[in-house]
Amino acid sequence: MERQQSDVRTTESKTVGSKRDVDHGWAWVVLCALFVAISIATGHAQNTGIFFAIFLDVYKRPRSVIMWMMAFQGTANSLAGGLAGYLVSKCGTRFTMMIGAITLGSSFAFMYFVNSFTLAVVCFAINGIGHPLLLTSIFGSTGQYFEKRLYLVMGLITSGIGIGTLIIGVELEWALENFGWRATMLIQSAIVFQICICAMFVFNNDRVRSKEVEEIQVTKANNDLVTTNTFSMGPYWCDLRFVLQTLAILCFIASRDTTIYV
Repeated sequence: MERQQSDVRTTESKTVGSKRDVDHGWAWVVLCALFVAISIATGHAQNTGIFFAIFLDVYKRPRSVIMWMMAFQGTANSLAGGLAGYLVSKCGTRFTMMIGAITLGSSFAFMYFVNSFTLAVVCFAINGIGHPLLLTSIFGSTGQYFEKRLYLVMGLITSGIGIGTLIIGVELEWALENFGWRATMLIQSAIVFQICICAMFVFNNDRVRSKEVEEIQVTKANNDLVTTNTFSMGPYWCDLRFVLQTLAILCFIASRDTTIYV
């Protein structure tokens, strides 16, 4: 089994190529571009609440109604995940990142002209659609350009979320104090559109696999499946997972009984 796994690694290293650099060269340029992109995207997503008090004064609605704007943004953010995955698989990460930047930036730009509360809610929903498009394409590009250092790079890119939240938060406060909320929306739109420049550094780096590698991997997966099925045919008490799950259930039942009697 170990010999077959080593054969898979050797064969993959010889037959699997890439159109661009992986783990070196241009990959580090892509890392910097993705770091800037995720800092801008998540920085705006995390600081949306700064507009809550402003919208209370502008639209003269109760707090519960104004919260619908944030709720629609979060709902669209979650529901658009499937759309983001489809676009990445069909059109590539670069195109999806640009679409996400255009969607997010346009929603900020439209808010400059909006006077109706209903249209403001629609703009915030569009704003929510842009975020998953960006995040899915950013992390997808990371997997295309890094293999050995993938986990390290994922951590570095994720740290951009905190840095972007801090910088965009300070920038938003400064812009609101000096230019008002409508001009601030235009400024945020201009900042978000810079993600399109970051996307220009990202190329679709799909790897080319030979049929030999695919056949070896299928054989390895089948052997692993047989081994797993053989192990699972033993008595349940030999399975550590079953023992831990049973103990967890018993502890839960005991805690429930204690709560009832107390």
